[in-house]
This record gives sequence, structure tokens and C-alpha cells, in this order.
Amino acid sequence: MAEFANHERILGSWQQLARGILPHLDKLECVVLLPSSNPSGSLPPSCEQVDLAIEIFTHLIRNQTGESRAITIETMPPANFEDFRAIMDQLEGAIRLCKHKGFALSDMVIDVTGGQKTTSIAGALTTLDKRELDLQYVPPGDKGNMRPKVKGYRVSTPTLT
Repeated sequence: MAEFANHERILGSWQQLARGILPHLDKLECVVLLPSSNPSGSLPPSCEQVDLAIEIFTHLIRNQTGESRAITIETMPPANFEDFRAIMDQLEGAIRLCKHKGFALSDMVIDVTGGQKTTSIAGALTTLDKRELDLQYVPPGDKGNMRPKVKGYRVSTPTLT
């Protein structure tokens, strides 16, 4: 999976997420993809590649974890990644989906590795009122590393008494 995690030609805009998934393979149960409806630089909207991304991630994750592990890959409706409110709604929808599947906030990680500034800010703000929810960023210097270093953040507001 590490070789694909660094292969932008195959994964396109989903390549960064592959790098974010690597550190969690041993505990991973569900991946929720949040596709964009608008292009990012020279890359097409990720919603145009979401079916391919699901197929590739399913194959790569099973290849690393074994056929017996049941890992689901879900997708949310596309959002305009230039529209802050649309991203926040998409993130909240993903959290509701995971909660409905029985996951606690402490089981979830919002990965902002490949995100634009608006998606990274929305990801961080989504965690402010959810102290158990982690935010993750994988630095770009870890290419080729099967277990890249992850910068995890627990973002919270101070409790005032």
C-alpha cells in the first residue's frame, strides 16, 4: 500500500488519504470518503474518481490486512471545497454516519493531509466541540515510509470556570 500511497497518477487527489490511512491499518474498520465537487489545481474533482478510489482502497486495504477483516468504505455526497459551510455539513454528516454505525467519537479521526486550506480549517473546527475527536495531518516528507509519522492533534477549547 505504501507504493500506492505515494503514486499520485493512480490515486489522483486520493493519494494523500492513502498516506493518512497507513498508520491506522491495524485498527481500521471504516473509511468515509468526502469527495469534492470542484477541481483542485490540475486535478479533477475527486467525485469523478470516487468509484475508482473505493475500488483501489478496498483492494489495497484488504491486501495489507487480510481477507478476513471486514473494512467498509463509505462515501458522502460531494461538496464544493471552496464553500466552508458545505464542507462543515459534509464533515458533520460523516460523523453522524459513523455514530449510526456504532463508532464513538474517540474511534474517529479527521484526516486533513491533502486538504485545501478551507478543508483543513473545517476539519479543525469540527473537532472544537468534540474533545474526543482527533485531527490528523501526515507531513509530506514521509514518502515511501510504510508507517509515516503522523501529527495528531486533539483540538479543544479551554474550560472556563
